[in-house]
Amino acid sequence: DFIADFVNDPPGYAMERSASEARYVTLQTELDAAGKGFKAIQNIPGMRWMVPFLKTPYNSFKWSFIDRTPLGLFWGDTARKIRAEGREAEEAFARVAVGTSMATVATILTYGGVITGGGPVSRGERATDRRLGIQNYSLRIGDEYYSYAGTEPFASIIGIWADVGQIAASAH
Repeated sequence: DFIADFVNDPPGYAMERSASEARYVTLQTELDAAGKGFKAIQNIPGMRWMVPFLKTPYNSFKWSFIDRTPLGLFWGDTARKIRAEGREAEEAFARVAVGTSMATVATILTYGGVITGGGPVSRGERATDRRLGIQNYSLRIGDEYYSYAGTEPFASIIGIWADVGQIAASAH
Protein backbone atom coordinates (compact mmCIF):
# COMPACT_ATOMS: atom_id res chain seq x y z
CA ASP A 1 0.00 0.00 0.00
CA PHE A 2 2.81 2.39 0.91
CA ILE A 3 4.56 1.95 -2.45
CA ALA A 4 1.30 2.25 -4.40
CA ASP A 5 0.41 5.44 -2.52
CA PHE A 6 3.93 6.81 -3.03
CA VAL A 7 3.78 6.15 -6.78
CA ASN A 8 0.23 7.44 -7.28
CA ASP A 9 0.50 10.46 -4.99
CA PRO A 10 4.17 11.18 -4.21
CA PRO A 11 4.88 13.36 -1.18
CA GLY A 12 6.14 16.90 -1.72
CA TYR A 13 9.69 16.16 -0.56
CA ALA A 14 10.01 13.37 -3.16
CA MET A 15 8.74 15.62 -5.94
CA GLU A 16 11.14 18.41 -4.97
CA ARG A 17 14.07 15.98 -4.74
CA SER A 18 13.30 14.50 -8.15
CA ALA A 19 12.89 17.96 -9.72
CA SER A 20 16.19 19.08 -8.17
CA GLU A 21 17.95 15.95 -9.42
CA ALA A 22 16.46 16.44 -12.90
CA ARG A 23 17.79 20.02 -13.02
CA TYR A 24 21.21 18.79 -11.89
CA VAL A 25 21.61 15.94 -14.40
CA THR A 26 20.36 18.13 -17.28
CA LEU A 27 22.83 20.85 -16.25
CA GLN A 28 20.04 23.34 -15.57
CA THR A 29 20.66 24.19 -11.90
CA GLU A 30 20.62 27.88 -11.07
CA LEU A 31 23.96 29.62 -11.42
CA ASP A 32 26.06 30.09 -8.29
CA ALA A 33 27.79 33.39 -7.47
CA ALA A 34 30.68 32.75 -9.88
CA GLY A 35 28.26 31.76 -12.64
CA LYS A 36 26.22 34.91 -12.09
CA GLY A 37 29.45 36.89 -12.41
CA PHE A 38 30.08 35.29 -15.80
CA LYS A 39 26.47 35.92 -16.78
CA ALA A 40 27.07 39.64 -16.29
CA ILE A 41 29.17 39.44 -19.49
CA GLN A 42 25.90 39.05 -21.39
CA ASN A 43 24.85 42.55 -20.24
CA ILE A 44 27.65 44.14 -22.27
CA PRO A 45 26.19 45.38 -25.57
CA GLY A 46 26.62 42.80 -28.32
CA MET A 47 27.93 40.06 -26.00
CA ARG A 48 24.54 38.33 -25.87
CA TRP A 49 25.17 37.44 -29.53
CA MET A 50 28.64 36.07 -28.78
CA VAL A 51 27.70 34.25 -25.56
CA PRO A 52 24.06 33.26 -26.06
CA PHE A 53 24.13 30.25 -23.74
CA LEU A 54 25.87 30.28 -20.41
CA LYS A 55 24.00 28.16 -17.87
CA THR A 56 24.53 24.77 -19.54
CA PRO A 57 28.24 25.21 -20.44
CA TYR A 58 29.00 26.66 -17.00
CA ASN A 59 27.16 23.84 -15.21
CA SER A 60 28.88 21.31 -17.49
CA PHE A 61 32.25 22.73 -16.46
CA LYS A 62 31.29 22.52 -12.77
CA TRP A 63 29.90 18.99 -13.27
CA SER A 64 33.12 17.83 -14.95
CA PHE A 65 35.89 19.76 -13.19
CA ILE A 66 34.60 20.51 -9.72
CA ASP A 67 31.87 18.10 -8.68
CA ARG A 68 33.83 15.11 -9.96
CA THR A 69 37.46 15.89 -9.18
CA PRO A 70 39.42 16.46 -5.97
CA LEU A 71 38.74 20.21 -6.43
CA GLY A 72 35.23 19.45 -5.22
CA LEU A 73 36.56 18.43 -1.83
CA PHE A 74 37.43 22.07 -1.20
CA TRP A 75 35.08 24.16 -3.36
CA GLY A 76 31.49 24.50 -4.53
CA ASP A 77 28.43 22.38 -3.91
CA THR A 78 30.50 19.25 -3.36
CA ALA A 79 32.43 20.82 -0.48
CA ARG A 80 29.15 22.07 0.99
CA LYS A 81 27.67 18.55 0.82
CA ILE A 82 30.75 17.08 2.46
CA ARG A 83 30.49 19.55 5.33
CA ALA A 84 26.80 18.61 5.72
CA GLU A 85 27.87 15.02 6.42
CA GLY A 86 25.52 12.04 6.17
CA ARG A 87 23.99 10.90 2.89
CA GLU A 88 24.92 14.10 1.01
CA ALA A 89 28.58 13.74 2.00
CA GLU A 90 28.65 10.10 0.93
CA GLU A 91 27.14 11.05 -2.43
CA ALA A 92 29.67 13.87 -2.86
CA PHE A 93 32.61 11.58 -2.07
CA ALA A 94 31.24 9.02 -4.54
CA ARG A 95 30.98 11.65 -7.29
CA VAL A 96 34.58 12.72 -6.70
CA ALA A 97 35.78 9.11 -6.69
CA VAL A 98 33.90 8.12 -9.86
CA GLY A 99 34.78 11.33 -11.70
CA THR A 100 38.45 11.11 -10.78
CA SER A 101 38.49 7.46 -11.87
CA MET A 102 36.88 8.37 -15.20
CA ALA A 103 39.38 11.19 -15.68
CA THR A 104 42.30 8.86 -14.99
CA VAL A 105 40.99 6.15 -17.31
CA ALA A 106 40.17 8.65 -20.08
CA THR A 107 43.65 10.16 -19.88
CA ILE A 108 45.33 6.75 -19.95
CA LEU A 109 43.17 5.58 -22.88
CA THR A 110 44.01 8.80 -24.71
CA TYR A 111 47.72 8.09 -24.31
CA GLY A 112 47.04 4.62 -25.70
CA GLY A 113 45.15 5.98 -28.73
CA VAL A 114 41.85 4.35 -27.72
CA ILE A 115 40.06 7.65 -27.03
CA THR A 116 40.54 10.92 -28.87
CA GLY A 117 39.95 14.47 -27.75
CA GLY A 118 39.76 17.57 -29.90
CA GLY A 119 42.84 16.59 -31.85
CA PRO A 120 46.19 18.25 -32.41
CA VAL A 121 46.62 22.02 -32.57
CA SER A 122 49.03 21.93 -35.51
CA ARG A 123 47.38 22.21 -38.94
CA GLY A 124 49.73 19.58 -40.35
CA GLU A 125 49.02 17.10 -37.56
CA ARG A 126 45.27 17.67 -37.97
CA ALA A 127 45.59 16.94 -41.69
CA THR A 128 47.52 13.76 -40.89
CA ASP A 129 44.78 12.65 -38.47
CA ARG A 130 42.14 13.24 -41.17
CA ARG A 131 44.14 11.21 -43.72
CA LEU A 132 44.47 8.39 -41.19
CA GLY A 133 40.74 8.50 -40.43
CA ILE A 134 41.26 9.55 -36.81
CA GLN A 135 38.04 11.19 -35.66
CA ASN A 136 37.91 13.78 -32.85
CA TYR A 137 36.06 13.00 -29.61
CA SER A 138 35.74 9.34 -30.44
CA LEU A 139 36.41 5.86 -29.17
CA ARG A 140 38.53 3.58 -31.37
CA ILE A 141 37.30 0.01 -31.64
CA GLY A 142 39.50 -1.98 -33.98
CA ASP A 143 40.22 0.32 -36.91
CA GLU A 144 36.98 2.32 -36.62
CA TYR A 145 36.25 5.49 -34.64
CA TYR A 146 32.87 6.01 -32.97
CA SER A 147 31.88 9.40 -31.62
CA TYR A 148 31.00 9.58 -27.95
CA ALA A 149 29.63 13.12 -28.34
CA GLY A 150 25.99 12.15 -27.71
CA THR A 151 26.59 10.40 -24.41
CA GLU A 152 26.13 13.41 -22.13
CA PRO A 153 26.85 14.04 -19.37
CA PHE A 154 29.73 11.55 -19.59
CA ALA A 155 30.95 12.91 -22.93
CA SER A 156 31.91 16.17 -21.23
CA ILE A 157 34.09 14.44 -18.66
CA ILE A 158 35.65 12.06 -21.16
CA GLY A 159 36.21 14.80 -23.75
CA ILE A 160 37.78 17.25 -21.32
CA TRP A 161 40.16 14.64 -19.95
CA ALA A 162 40.94 13.30 -23.43
CA ASP A 163 41.91 16.88 -24.34
CA VAL A 164 44.10 17.04 -21.23
CA GLY A 165 45.71 13.73 -22.24
CA GLN A 166 46.35 14.90 -25.80
CA ILE A 167 47.81 18.20 -24.61
CA ALA A 168 50.07 16.41 -22.13
CA ALA A 169 51.15 13.88 -24.79
CA SER A 170 51.98 16.64 -27.27
CA ALA A 171 54.19 18.36 -24.69
CA HIS A 172 56.61 15.42 -24.69
